[in-house]
Amino acid sequence: FFVVDSLADRGGDAVGAGDARLAYATLAMGATHNPVIATVLGSIAAGVDCGIDGNTPVATGSVLERLDTLERRAYLV
Repeated sequence: FFVVDSLADRGGDAVGAGDARLAYATLAMGATHNPVIATVLGSIAAGVDCGIDGNTPVATGSVLERLDTLERRAYLV
């Protein structure tokens, strides 16, 4: 059991965030069979979706950009 905090940059429109989390987590789990990777990618997708108005698809590029930003913050690059 583990907990992942929200990875949203800012509060916003949470409509669709659960859909994005579930979609990305499901795809990641199917590809990696790793629940940690699936949870983190799902949380990143949900956080990205919070910055988008309405229930629109979260682009893969947006998730990759957010992942890169989080990685740079972690390594202080």
